[in-house]
Amino acid sequence: MKCLKIIQILAKVVRVFLLIAFIVCIIGATGCILGLIIVPLMKDVVLYDNKTLTDIFWENDIAMGQVYAGLVGGLISCGMGIFLSKYNEIFFKEEIKIGTPFDMVIVKKMRKVSIVNIACSLATAIVVAIAMAIVLAVNGIKNSKFNINVFSTVGFGLTLLILSLFCEYGARKGEEKVEEPKQIEEPKSE
Repeated sequence: MKCLKIIQILAKVVRVFLLIAFIVCIIGATGCILGLIIVPLMKDVVLYDNKTLTDIFWENDIAMGQVYAGLVGGLISCGMGIFLSKYNEIFFKEEIKIGTPFDMVIVKKMRKVSIVNIACSLATAIVVAIAMAIVLAVNGIKNSKFNINVFSTVGFGLTLLILSLFCEYGARKGEEKVEEPKQIEEPKSE
């Protein structure tokens, strides 16, 4: 029972982290939307020392198209983060409600959650790459280096998939009826 309590505490901790991730992704998506609105409006406004936002970017070898591509990529990635963090949090909330991961209903849902995490990560990487390529092409930028890192949820999905195997084993063991060993009668001594 001590191990089950530890597992449930870990599930609660993961749920809290997922709630925090949900809030952070909402803030990130909001920042990207604001950036997509404000950057085009502010690009020619003098900020300091007679320098505009465009001048500041050019001094740092960043084209405006790269800024737009980064904001679009960030918005898509944050959108995926919002969906997955809430989706995963709902799963952990249900697992905590049931009180054990060693239940076949939870095992099936855990596998579904793991597949959704892996599929969403891969799909988001493809969509982000395409969206950023389109934004860069529209702005006439041919060479640009971006690091698309949405694969952390692939690792989370794979981890859940592997854990589901252990949970299934525990659930199946719990379903088996444990037969009490028959007591062997000892011969009576006379």
